[in-house]
Amino acid sequence: MDDIGPLIHFTHEIDGRQYQGRYRRLPGRRIEVATESKVHVTLIEADSLEVIARRVLEKLVRGEL
Repeated sequence: MDDIGPLIHFTHEIDGRQYQGRYRRLPGRRIEVATESKVHVTLIEADSLEVIARRVLEKLVRGEL
């Protein structure tokens, strides 16, 4: 069984504003992305973990999830 990865802090600019998020790798090819008020788990695609985390953060910020 895979171990849970460390929690990694990152920032991402969306429409000229900086947003903060955190992500970590979960067992079973999953990634957990969190903002101050929302958490989303998705499958890891071919992109890097940070690319996926930025994409999910942007969707959370824009309210598409």
